[in-house]
Amino acid sequence: MGLRMKILIIEKETAVAGQLKVQLEEKRFAVKIIRDGEKGLNYALSGIYDLVILDADLPGLDGYELTRRLRQKNYNMPIVMLSAECGPKERIYGLTVGADYHLAKEFDRDELLSCVYSLICRQEKRVGQLMMGNISLDLPTGTMLCGRRSVHLSQKRFLIMRSLMRDKNDIISKERLLEQIREYDSGAAEGCVGDNIFLLRKNLSSIGSNVKIMTFRGLGYCLEICESDPVCDGSRTSG
Repeated sequence: MGLRMKILIIEKETAVAGQLKVQLEEKRFAVKIIRDGEKGLNYALSGIYDLVILDADLPGLDGYELTRRLRQKNYNMPIVMLSAECGPKERIYGLTVGADYHLAKEFDRDELLSCVYSLICRQEKRVGQLMMGNISLDLPTGTMLCGRRSVHLSQKRFLIMRSLMRDKNDIISKERLLEQIREYDSGAAEGCVGDNIFLLRKNLSSIGSNVKIMTFRGLGYCLEICESDPVCDGSRTSG
């Protein structure tokens, strides 16, 4: 797929965030910096980031509560927590609410990078595929499988399908899908979401999938399993 791993940094201190950004971009990670907890939570919930590094002491919504909310919503991306005070009490609390690792803000560069690589590698092994109905999406290769049938997705179709399968119980707006595509292709046209949804429906049909992409007019798209539903034609009203 050739996709760069994406890391979200939610950190109020400009110097710390800048240091992290430089170190991670040197290793070819794509980095986004957010300064406050509420906005950081919204970005994390987009589902496009492979790892989150956050400040325990964020304004508005602190890092502990932010982590708890992500885990309550079953978002399982690795989370590295940073705090000025990082004694046993703080570390235990951070791990308890769902962080994978807890570092002091005066972190060692090599320890940070080792932690990031280790957590991403562990996550790839644990979540190598997304599954729904009779299909699975292989994340490392961008291949969608149904029994013995498979189809390799283009980058845009992979990004859309990955998002729909990660948030399979939610309706995802066209604007949000376009935003995710533009993270990798800034020149993507407005109509590319609809075009690629059309192609994905053909891909799903070609491999015999019982998963359909539903259009909720005025809202967006959602996946549904349609075993033998004669009205499961890919269209829904928003009523």
